[in-house]
Amino acid sequence: MVVGYDSLLGSLATSLVALLRDGAGSRLCDLTYSEFLPRTGVPYVERVAKKDCAIDGFNFLAGNRVRLFLDAYPARGDVKREEPPYFGKGRHLCVGKDLSQWVWRTLVYELAKIPLHVRITEARLRSHDFAFNMYDSIEVSMMKVSGQGAPKSSGR
Repeated sequence: MVVGYDSLLGSLATSLVALLRDGAGSRLCDLTYSEFLPRTGVPYVERVAKKDCAIDGFNFLAGNRVRLFLDAYPARGDVKREEPPYFGKGRHLCVGKDLSQWVWRTLVYELAKIPLHVRITEARLRSHDFAFNMYDSIEVSMMKVSGQGAPKSSGR
């Protein structure tokens, strides 16, 4: 409960969906897994500027509302950095960071053992949720490929 159910589940699901979409057609055991959660279930954080300041050419006055879009990081940031900034820094560091990263590493460790091809057939975000990226449902099809390359369905 310290971590937050929606933020952790949303981050795991968003990361898993991105991983499976990026690796479409590959076996789970052949995918490259990040040590860190590659996506976040918390799309943005909002703060109020305490004093006048400028960041990358943007000027903020004391009292201005400042919104940082965290889920834009993989598309616009340096994705080769060691760790995405999702968990904050300093006094704003998320108390659930270590647990969240451990859960992700445990999940992908187990996925990396599975020699099945997985394809997302449907991923539907929860409607009317503006605070978290949370999936209502994620449906995948799993199959193994026979010796002649013809897929054999192994269930959903």
